[in-house]
Amino acid sequence: MEHSRRKPKQVLLVALERGEAVIPSVLEICEQQGIGAAWVQGIGAVCDVEIGAFDLQHRRYETTCPAGDWELLSLQGNIGRDETGAHVFHPHVVLGDLEGNTVGGHLFQATCAVTVELAIQEIGGTIQRRIDPEIGLKLWKLR
Repeated sequence: MEHSRRKPKQVLLVALERGEAVIPSVLEICEQQGIGAAWVQGIGAVCDVEIGAFDLQHRRYETTCPAGDWELLSLQGNIGRDETGAHVFHPHVVLGDLEGNTVGGHLFQATCAVTVELAIQEIGGTIQRRIDPEIGLKLWKLR
């Protein structure tokens, strides 16, 4: 187990507009603001969605693109940087449809359908992500 104590800094509130892509928008605002570590939460409505889950046995994501518009019931994620210094956004979502059905998983893509309201809680310092050779994913390295 690794651990690291960080002091929270500012909270950045972001309201995406219809047609904006969620992931590139979050990465852009973090780049503009110089954010190296953050926790992201959000709600709203999205379309053009791609979500997935990691298949550990085959070391790859299995993805699906549920059609239509979805309530963004919960977006939880974090911001870090990889070994090149580039921002990495790791978001998970729960989505709901008009019948009350839900789907969820790792978010690969979504477009704002009405609004996406985000709170980006900046954390001091930077969270580094590096490829774990056994798993094949960029995981936190806190030391």
